[in-house]
Amino acid sequence: MALSSAGTRIRPTARRFGPRLWGLVLLWALVLALAQPAFTQEKYARVKAVFDGDSVVLASGSGVRYLGIDCPELARDRVPDMDLAREAAAFNRSLVLGKLVSLEFDREKKDRYERLLAYVYLKDGRFVNGLLVEEGLAWVYTKRPNLKMRPRLIELQRKAITAKKGLWALPAKATEPFYRAGKNSFIFHRPSCTAARGARGRIFKNRMEAFWQGYSPCRSCNP
Repeated sequence: MALSSAGTRIRPTARRFGPRLWGLVLLWALVLALAQPAFTQEKYARVKAVFDGDSVVLASGSGVRYLGIDCPELARDRVPDMDLAREAAAFNRSLVLGKLVSLEFDREKKDRYERLLAYVYLKDGRFVNGLLVEEGLAWVYTKRPNLKMRPRLIELQRKAITAKKGLWALPAKATEPFYRAGKNSFIFHRPSCTAARGARGRIFKNRMEAFWQGYSPCRSCNP
């Protein structure tokens, strides 16, 4: 320990104020982290290939899955095309193939397949994910924590439902007495679905009520 000119001992500042100082530093770092925007943006990338209505490949080789929406699936594993799957893929292709697009990210940047999860925009500012929903060629499909554009996409879906565009012009499927949704997800199920057992979330009278609220169908029970 150092001595002053008067011979008194001087306690080191780091030892005296260290814990308090470190606490302030950590608090300030937390404040800065929380102040960051929920998503970032990359400008620009060229689309090299279109797989279907909601996934593409960039010139860099990176796959991109459109965030916040789901399109009808094209045929695979001996399962035929879903209604309007080819129309959704063709519309997506007409919008983005060979074009420069910007990618906007939410809380999660990649999915388990290492594809980028993105809100995609054309150079003129048009929101590709939203255009697919607006045309009735996709439905809202959101999962926590990526909810940034959920209100906007639900708004567009309600317009498409009201106008009976695309998917919403098709004959209604035979319905269950009701549909069940989990408390912490935006997926709705048939009452018999194993994924819905014990769920104490929302109850919907029919499929359209679930879609209107921005819930998407379970991929297992296909309500």
